Amino acid sequence: MVTLNGLIDQKVINKKKREKMDKLILRTHLEFKQRYGSIKIAKTLNKRGVKVSERTVSRIMTKNNWKSCTVNKYKATTNSNHKHPMSDNVLDRQFMAQSPNKAWVTDITYIPTNEGWLYLTSVMEYASKEYQNLLKKYKMVGSIEP
Repeated sequence: MVTLNGLIDQKVINKKKREKMDKLILRTHLEFKQRYGSIKIAKTLNKRGVKVSERTVSRIMTKNNWKSCTVNKYKATTNSNHKHPMSDNVLDRQFMAQSPNKAWVTDITYIPTNEGWLYLTSVMEYASKEYQNLLKKYKMVGSIEP
């Protein structure tokens, strides 16, 4: 026969166990810089001697809205099969500038941010090696003039 006091004691014990498990999962989640999901956290805790299933970790993480921060790898692709005009290679691998203002080189870099991609464009005068223009934009439209 189960008494009311015994039932209440068991609920208190279960609540304390759940709170302790929540703290262990959160501590592990933060220890690995919020990169580990429920599967890796469960494996890590099991290796440390804490018996817990992946499902329990997943349920606790979902309840507390703890998510792993995964970054998808970005694969840059180039489409060379197009009909757009291409500039001639006027330097023809002759990298010695004869005089100022004869050769200019440019580059564009894509930087991932929380708000999307940041496009950094640079223009350099080749003889002096001085950057003439740096432009940062969140949309790749328009000219490169500041």
